[in-house]
Amino acid sequence: MTSINTNSSATTALRTLQATSKALETTQGRISTGLKIGEAKDNAAYWSISTTLKSDNKSLATVKDALGLGAATVDTAYQGLNKAKEVLDEIKSKLTAATQDGVDRSKIQTEISELQKQLQSIASSSTFSGENWLSVNSSAAGFTSAKTVVSSFSRDSAGSVAIGTIDVNIGTVKLYDSALGSDGILDGAVQLKATDGTNLTFGGAASVSGSTVPGAITSGGIANGAGVGGNATDAATSAYLPGSPLIFDDIADVLTFTVAVDGASSKTVNIRRGTVQNALSDSSNTIQISSAADLVRVVKQGLSDAGVTGVAVSLDASGFLSYTSTASLSTTAMGTRGVVVAGAAFTNTAGAETTSTVLGTVFDAAGGSTTYASAVAKTGMFTGPMLFTGDAKIEFSINVDGAGAVPVTINKAKIDAALGTTDGKINSVAEMQQVIISAIEVDTALEVGFASGDDLLVGALSDGSITFTSRGTGATSAVAVTATTVTQDTTSPVVVTGTSSIGVSTIDITDATMKARGATTDGLPGSALDGAKVRTAITAYITVVNEAINKVTTAASTLGAIAKRIDLQTTFVDTLMDTIEKGVGNLIDADLSEESTRLQALQTKQQLGVQALSIANQSTQQILRLFQ
Repeated sequence: MTSINTNSSATTALRTLQATSKALETTQGRISTGLKIGEAKDNAAYWSISTTLKSDNKSLATVKDALGLGAATVDTAYQGLNKAKEVLDEIKSKLTAATQDGVDRSKIQTEISELQKQLQSIASSSTFSGENWLSVNSSAAGFTSAKTVVSSFSRDSAGSVAIGTIDVNIGTVKLYDSALGSDGILDGAVQLKATDGTNLTFGGAASVSGSTVPGAITSGGIANGAGVGGNATDAATSAYLPGSPLIFDDIADVLTFTVAVDGASSKTVNIRRGTVQNALSDSSNTIQISSAADLVRVVKQGLSDAGVTGVAVSLDASGFLSYTSTASLSTTAMGTRGVVVAGAAFTNTAGAETTSTVLGTVFDAAGGSTTYASAVAKTGMFTGPMLFTGDAKIEFSINVDGAGAVPVTINKAKIDAALGTTDGKINSVAEMQQVIISAIEVDTALEVGFASGDDLLVGALSDGSITFTSRGTGATSAVAVTATTVTQDTTSPVVVTGTSSIGVSTIDITDATMKARGATTDGLPGSALDGAKVRTAITAYITVVNEAINKVTTAASTLGAIAKRIDLQTTFVDTLMDTIEKGVGNLIDADLSEESTRLQALQTKQQLGVQALSIANQSTQQILRLFQ
């Protein structure tokens, strides 16, 4: 049936043309983007998978960068170890030459000393991006010997991610460790051994012997030392009075006082309106002191203008002004340290300020408080081990807070009692500290430890120094260690007993060191050297260097293996990224050959659809002719 109301042929042709145009639009979009799934609406499941995989691939790219950083860090340490081994070979060669009779060992030691410095330079320079695995301080806050290199990124079926690492223990590769009791390859102590492999009974475990001159130290121990109290603080007797400002409303108004610092002559300080304006400089050009904080600032400015140095001004917890000498213990004599501020007066030309206001700024040394820090004496460094035999001893006197010098003696009996041993040997500064504490408490009425009523605190520093700190904090607080003497063993002068150890960094083959270690005809430091003992010692040193070479070689092998693994992992990550990228492409990339063919077909179909719609529309025109 032919109808002028409904042209079903045209409608069908139109719908077909619309579908063709839509398909053509989709195909053109795939061709232009290269993607068959560009948005979630195209295929939600595949779009989600591909998006996650793309994100993971970005993380893998970061892992690849981390592997590159790790590889560079490992390679830096590896190269440092290689160079260190070359230097160790040189030291070994020099020591071998030193075993020959008639050679000048002092000149050889000069070369060895430079090589030892070179080893330290290599270790300290082997740094990449702030990481140094060869020269460390294991006692530093946050230090860990477990280093990691990020090596992988993975996601399980539940969507949980995991980061993989390659672990490196730098405790086995470090050359130097600056912590007390260091155990680096080059600064760690190695047991000296004879050629038959037994522990060498020579060197290192030196007895207390040699000079009896006061203050002398042989093989470590105690040196004379003294310390006095800390800086004095003189506080004002009254705080600034709130609500009672000092107004410099006339050019002649002046706040005057005198200051004497650390026993020096008094200087007069005049604070005028210009001083206030400089100290409180602001947009209102202030001429008024309105608070205690303002007063501190103005006083500091006044002191500076008057050329007064060596004093700090602040507010104490109660709001009082306080004045503190900034002089160090070593530059200021006992009894003169402190600040005296006096003679304060405020002259007001206009007479607007009252007496009570002026009292708010009075500086009165007589009513102030004076405090001192505890006195600390630091003595010589421990360089043992030390072996006490027979009647060998160290003697010194200690004077705490002016109570008078009290003698203290350290000998084998006191060492064994303090350490619970029987060999009379002090191996470290910590043991020396323990022995000194015990000896002081045995020989004197002093109590050590700063518990209730204790007079003295004995400390040990990482550099090997011993410190003595008094409990007193008054003006007479002082500690002095004096009359130090070292007495050799006169009953059994043989010093070749006990075992010993040494590190590569402390090897020394000079005559003085050989004598100090007992390589003499009778074992005493002042005697003639024994060539056989010297060769024995140097041979043992060669063994120490050789062991260090073996450790460095092992460490380098370890880093080499880690470097190889990092290379393999880097290659794997590259391959994995390519694979993931290919997989994502299979999911979402368009097949351009297929889409090109489809495009041509749809374009032809579109042309036919347009032609069909045109023909369908022409049928209505034929009906009009019937009515002509």
